[in-house]
Amino acid sequence: APVNGATLAADSYVGAARALQALGRADDAQRYFQAAASMTRAYGDLTPNIGTGRGDSNFGGMAEGASAEALVELAKTDIKNGNYKAAFEKLQAATQAKPSRELRGEINRMTMEMLPYLNK
Repeated sequence: APVNGATLAADSYVGAARALQALGRADDAQRYFQAAASMTRAYGDLTPNIGTGRGDSNFGGMAEGASAEALVELAKTDIKNGNYKAAFEKLQAATQAKPSRELRGEINRMTMEMLPYLNK
């Protein structure tokens, strides 16, 4: 079960986005990924969690897992479009959304591959 309401909503948005991708509706999928990504905080945001302080209540305001997936998908689109700075910022934010071990590995790999472009 999701740890909070934000995670439940983000899971739903990511599921809808994946379905839209499968139907070839990439633009619509991007909007759903963006909605899921908005369920987490910006990288470096120091606003305290509301509720338990661990973010595990419906009021924590921080989605886990699915928001990280959405941010990675959005970063892939930015990379495809040559917007490496925006992609890097999304990957940083994804690390705060408690990605799975596998997704964290993908984030690290993508970041390392982008470093030469970021340093230009």
